[in-house]
Amino acid sequence: MKSLKLWPAALLLLEPGSGALAQARIDPGRGDGYYGAPERVDVEEIARDPTQYDHRAVRVRAILIPDQQPHAIVQGLAAGSGQLLGIPVDELTGEMSSVAGREVELVGLVRRLPQNQSTERCPMPAPESKCADPLLPALPNQRAGWPQASLTFWKLTDLSDPRRSTGGAPGRVSLESLLSEPGAYDGQKVTLVGQFRGHNLFGDLPAKTERGPLDWVLKAAADAVWIVGKSPKGSGFELDPKLPSDAGRWLEVVGKPETVGGVTYVRAQKISLAKAPKGEE
Repeated sequence: MKSLKLWPAALLLLEPGSGALAQARIDPGRGDGYYGAPERVDVEEIARDPTQYDHRAVRVRAILIPDQQPHAIVQGLAAGSGQLLGIPVDELTGEMSSVAGREVELVGLVRRLPQNQSTERCPMPAPESKCADPLLPALPNQRAGWPQASLTFWKLTDLSDPRRSTGGAPGRVSLESLLSEPGAYDGQKVTLVGQFRGHNLFGDLPAKTERGPLDWVLKAAADAVWIVGKSPKGSGFELDPKLPSDAGRWLEVVGKPETVGGVTYVRAQKISLAKAPKGEE
């Protein structure tokens, strides 16, 4: 792993068993927490009026086009939709080549490129963009052929995983990704891995979001979701949602998310035992 001097609390995580997800996780007070919840925006909107989005956290879908390292061009999906200069945090520079030309989702901060930034002391001499945003890489000065605005991103998701668009095994999605944008995966077949938590035995979810007495909870890290439509049983096992002693088993759930009133539920189609992710044994 590269030096974390610029991101003392950042960790690079790859989705277990898949190259589909890479993200720089940032502790509360940094990244998503520091700059606010990212809003879904089209690249075209930002490129058309970069001043309106300057220093706002956003979530965009785009194509990454390699440019002068370590930068890339963030191209909107629609024809003539505009471009941004993509600037990855240090932990994601190694992932750039693996997703070049693919459809990706980026989460980061919009910043206008300076014409000729000065050097300031903060407390050590550094470009003014670094002094203004010490958690982020310094901005390069504007160059001929570059967009006016940049997107410094700390989260990158490869949306071109072939399992998402074929009749084979559905793409594995983390609970964090599923819940970060309610409704984005509705109707798509996804695979989730998490721990069985019974019928909300540990208060992982607000009790008022329960839809029925047979629903149960799947949890991974700090994220939890209701599983509906199928009991927690499969080949060679059957768990009781009322027994705390059955909680903690790792399960793989294949199903389709559905969002009601801002709350995401997963209507299960297949449930099987799973191995604990590395580091969770």
